[in-house]
Amino acid sequence: MVSLKLTRFPIHQQPHEVHVIGLEQVDGLRKRVLDLGLSLGLIRRGEESSSSPSLVFERAREVDGQNFSTREEFLRFVQDFFRKRVNPKLADYFPEEYLTDTVSNIKVSKFH
Repeated sequence: MVSLKLTRFPIHQQPHEVHVIGLEQVDGLRKRVLDLGLSLGLIRRGEESSSSPSLVFERAREVDGQNFSTREEFLRFVQDFFRKRVNPKLADYFPEEYLTDTVSNIKVSKFH
């Protein structure tokens, strides 16, 4: 037997207004992924309007050097990728107060 519990949230907006907010958020995320794809050279300027986040992810998977023989090889790749390509671009996407030393020094390690 399946039961369903309805929960009410104190939202002072109509369902279609909440839907519009969701669509705006998704559009914002899409633009951020495309901007990141542009800045990493995964798509070219002018391609953004005809591209999708899936294309960015697909091209990211095709980047040379992403075939790994060992877990350690993969971890080294991820560490280098964050250090060289992601960390320098964080300030383009996040407010300065979020970019603490802790964020800049994130370590990638084996999952135990």
